[in-house]
Amino acid sequence: MSIAPEADTPHGFDMAFLSALQVSDTFFPTGLYTLSHGLEAFVQAGLVSTADVEALLGDYLESVLGPADGVALSHAHRATEGRDLGRLMEIDRRLFALKLVREPREASRRVGKRMLTTAVKLNPDPLLKDYWVAVGAGACPGNSAVALGAVTATLRIARREAMLIGFYTFTAGVLGAAMRLIRLDHEEAQLILAMLRHLMVRVVQENIDKGLQEMRAFAPLIDIMGAMHERA
Repeated sequence: MSIAPEADTPHGFDMAFLSALQVSDTFFPTGLYTLSHGLEAFVQAGLVSTADVEALLGDYLESVLGPADGVALSHAHRATEGRDLGRLMEIDRRLFALKLVREPREASRRVGKRMLTTAVKLNPDPLLKDYWVAVGAGACPGNSAVALGAVTATLRIARREAMLIGFYTFTAGVLGAAMRLIRLDHEEAQLILAMLRHLMVRVVQENIDKGLQEMRAFAPLIDIMGAMHERA
């Protein structure tokens, strides 16, 4: 049994909220905040300046994270609630097949595995542990979005909030990379993050109930820059 409390009580809501803060914090050891998601290639090609970061993140959210990772996360959350390990592994493999560029594909696996390794210690849910074992054995890739969907479900964090956590942590990670690569200060990064909140909510609404067969990603320039970054 999961050690997470029932979410329909005041104590349960509070515990789920605290769990959401914990898994979305840079202190949680996933390594996500050390990734640039190929931003260096955009900067080196002269395609991204401080004024362009918000637009690039909007493209990521609308064309990749929402219809691909977000849909997979939503289904992984449902599969975990339904205690369906086979379904969870199928979702994981499908998302992996959509990730065409090696570097982000491997980064997703690395982040997902690290998230699961910590999460099973915090909440030894049997299905979560079985999924972690399957990932370790190479039976499925362990994508970060699928891992986050499974982890948040066991912590009684709602599906909508789980997707927002995924979008927020990715966006904050790219902004962190932008602060290292271009002239973007902390205040500017926070303003961009605030401006993108409405888009994150909309992207969740558009993708949360999509079928798994509708999962897609189409961002050719992002893929090209990612492939170039591998060889930089």
